[in-house]
Amino acid sequence: MGIEASELSEFLKITQISVYYENEQLVFITRIPLVFDVELSLYNIISIPIKFVEDGVDSWYISTTTYTYVAITKDRKQFTTYTEKEIKDCIETAIYRICKATQPMIDNNDNTPCELQIFKAPDAFQTGCNINKFPLVRNIYHRILNKNTWIHVGDDTLTISCTDLPKIVRSRSAITILDINCQVFTRNAVLTPIEDISSTNYKDFVPTTKIQNIFNKIPEHIHKYKLSDVWNNTSNIQLTDLHSVSRSLDEIQQMIDEEVIREQSQKHQFIHSNLLKETHKFIIMDFEFSMVKRTSIVVISGAISNSLEKFEVSKLEGRPLLLPIDEKARPMIEKELQVAVKEIKRIFVCKTELQDACLDQLKQSLNSTRNNLTREYIDHYIRQGNKENNIIVVWNGHSDKTILQRLNLDYPMLNITCYDKYFNKNFFIQFEKLSNREIIFEVDIGKFDKTGRLLNLVETHDRVCNRKHKTTYAHDPRLDVEYTKCIFNHVLQKQRYENLIQYFKI
Repeated sequence: MGIEASELSEFLKITQISVYYENEQLVFITRIPLVFDVELSLYNIISIPIKFVEDGVDSWYISTTTYTYVAITKDRKQFTTYTEKEIKDCIETAIYRICKATQPMIDNNDNTPCELQIFKAPDAFQTGCNINKFPLVRNIYHRILNKNTWIHVGDDTLTISCTDLPKIVRSRSAITILDINCQVFTRNAVLTPIEDISSTNYKDFVPTTKIQNIFNKIPEHIHKYKLSDVWNNTSNIQLTDLHSVSRSLDEIQQMIDEEVIREQSQKHQFIHSNLLKETHKFIIMDFEFSMVKRTSIVVISGAISNSLEKFEVSKLEGRPLLLPIDEKARPMIEKELQVAVKEIKRIFVCKTELQDACLDQLKQSLNSTRNNLTREYIDHYIRQGNKENNIIVVWNGHSDKTILQRLNLDYPMLNITCYDKYFNKNFFIQFEKLSNREIIFEVDIGKFDKTGRLLNLVETHDRVCNRKHKTTYAHDPRLDVEYTKCIFNHVLQKQRYENLIQYFKI
C-alpha cells in the first residue's frame, strides 16, 4: 500500500486527515497508525453442541469457551484476543483487517484455555476442556456473520421455497442458501437470505478430536440425568447464548445430590434410619497429601461423599493447599510447588508407585478446572442438608484429622481401622471415636495370614464386599472413599445405625 493515485482509496481507510487553512495555504495533517508486521489469523470461536444417546436418553453437551475472538500466529504458538466491539473497530482493507493491539501477545502453552490448546493439537483429547450439559428444547439456527449460512443444531424438517430453481446446500450441521430468492421454512423459524455483505470465503478450523473420548470421561448418571427447561421461553437462542442455559458437570452433580436429599426427605425413607432426616449425617472423606519441611502439610487432592449409597463420590481438585503448623492454610504459589515436588521425590525415593501417583495427581490438580479443593467447598458439602450432627468418617484418619484442624473445620470424627486384637491373625473392624479414642464397635472378619497387626483398606474391603468397583488409577482418593463407604455400611448392618448415633449427640 502506497500513496499513488490508484492506492489512495485503501490508504485513506487507515489514516486520519485533518485540513485547515492558514496564510493562504491549505494544511493537511495526516495521521498514519503504527502497524506491526505481524500477520495473524482471526477466528470467531463457536462451540458446536454434540448429542450423546445412551439407553434411549438424548443428552446434549457443549464445551464452554473463554474467548469469543482469537487472533493466532501461523505457527499457532502465540495469540491475542478481541471482543465483539474491538472487532467492529477494526479497519478492513483489500488485503488485511487492521486491528488495535488492545491485548498483549500470549504464549500458547499448557496453561491456556481449552480452545487455544486445540489449535496446537487438533487431533488430541484436551483434558482441560470444561464440558456443560443442556436440554435442547427447540432447534437452534445460528447465523454466521455477514453470510447466508446457518449452523443448525437439532432434528428438523425443512421446506424450501424459491422463485427460481432451489439452490440450497445442506450439510450435517449447516445450511447455506446460495440464492437470495429462496427461503427455508422450519417448524419454528424461517431462514431468509440477504445480499451478501462479504464475498470472501474463509477457511474454518475444525478439530479432529474423537468425540467419544469426551463422553467416556462423563459418568453414566450424569448422562441419564434430565435437566429441566431453563430456556425461559426464549424464542431465538443462538449458540453464543448456550452458556446461560447449560450447566457444568459439577453443578449437575450437586443438583443430583440435592435431589436425592429432597426425595428422601419427602418419602421419609432412609437407608439407615429415619433419624438421619432429623439429626445425623455421616460424611466419608479422604485426602492425598505429603509433607514439606517436616511440619507443613501439602494437600494434593481428596474425595468426599455422603455415606448413603445413592450419593456419588465427589473428587476434590484444584491448586494444592499448603497447611503450615502455625499459619493460615492457603493455595500454594509456584515456588512452594517446586519445593513440594522435590520433597515428594525425596520421601518416596524407594516407593516409586507412590511417588508417581503423587506427582501425577499434583499435575492433574494444577490443570483441573474444577477448583473445589477449598475449605469453603468442603464445609458447604458437610453442612448441606442442615443436620444437627455432621460426623466425618475416615480410614486410619489421624492425618486427616490434622488436615481438617488446620483447615479450621471442627467436626466430630469417626475413625475406621482393622486390627489383630489378640495377636492370633484374627482381625476386627473397629469404629473409634477420635475425640477420646473410644472404641465404639468391633466386627470380627475372621483370619487373615499377614505379617503385622493392621490390614490396609483394600485388604479389609475385599473381606466384606464382593462388588467390582470401577478402578481408575493407583491411590485415587475416590476409590478409597468408595471402599471406606462399603466397610462403614457393612458394620452398620450388624451394629445398627440407631446404636451408632448414640455416641454422637450434641
